[in-house]
Amino acid sequence: MNGLLRAAKRFVNCCSGSALVEVTVVVPVAISLTVGVVDFSLALSARATMGKSVRDAARYLSRLPQAAVCSTAAQTVAKNIAVYGIKTAESGNEVLSGFATGDITVTPDTDCSTSPTTIEVTAAYTYQTIMLSAALPGAGSIPMAATHKEAWVGD
Repeated sequence: MNGLLRAAKRFVNCCSGSALVEVTVVVPVAISLTVGVVDFSLALSARATMGKSVRDAARYLSRLPQAAVCSTAAQTVAKNIAVYGIKTAESGNEVLSGFATGDITVTPDTDCSTSPTTIEVTAAYTYQTIMLSAALPGAGSIPMAATHKEAWVGD
């Protein structure tokens, strides 16, 4: 029995494995925090990019003549500006992965029989998180939306 007590006492007083125990506790927490910060930063970046794209599309439309604002061709160009950053569609070069022209809505504030006073462009996007998608398949989708109203200056 004395031998067992001495072994237990040596085990309690021994500090040679304490670094290993500390590392096994601290490293997963540190990695989780790092991935969480990176994921949050990417989500903020995606939201800012989407807001800028919508603003650019609204500004493009606000400077067109009345007849052009309501045309499908001009609205398609505005959607391409929002999704691709340029006037023509270049598949695979979206400003955000998975962003599509179908996610963009262009709304002049009139029925196009009179000059609009404002142009509104709205976009919807679903951001896929790194951390939640890996941990819980099917989870980790964050819906985002951006809207910008621009005063029409037209012709």
